[in-house]
Amino acid sequence: RWATLLLYYLQDRPKRFSELQRDNPTISYRILTLELRKLADAGLIERTAHAGFPLRVDYRLSASGAELMPMIDAIGDWWEA
Repeated sequence: RWATLLLYYLQDRPKRFSELQRDNPTISYRILTLELRKLADAGLIERTAHAGFPLRVDYRLSASGAELMPMIDAIGDWWEA
């Protein structure tokens, strides 16, 4: 349920965890963390941790994730119709 929505949110630019949580406030912190890990393990998104305090992590679509975007857009168009 959340995976396609997260991929959709990441299609424009890399985002931080808090931005993704702000994009969809109905998703819990725990589920968002699990879904992002699952997508990263599948190779659909890339997780980049930046040094410093507090730790800053960015998420972006990988090449494999970008290949899915035409299908996700088609599903979104179908849903709106």
